[in-house]
Amino acid sequence: IFADSVLISMSALKPVDADALRQIKGVGDAKRDRYGKAFLAVIAGADPENTAEAFS
Repeated sequence: IFADSVLISMSALKPVDADALRQIKGVGDAKRDRYGKAFLAVIAGADPENTAEAFS
């Protein structure tokens, strides 16, 4: 879904919301809208499998 460099940036910057996630180079509007909640849940330490809204 994301290039390794984007994942490294996410782990270093630890965005807490969709706007912060969008500021990371390589995260466009479409990927933020489709996958953002799930990635933010993982970054925050939540289990995305148990976060119903992560995939809505």
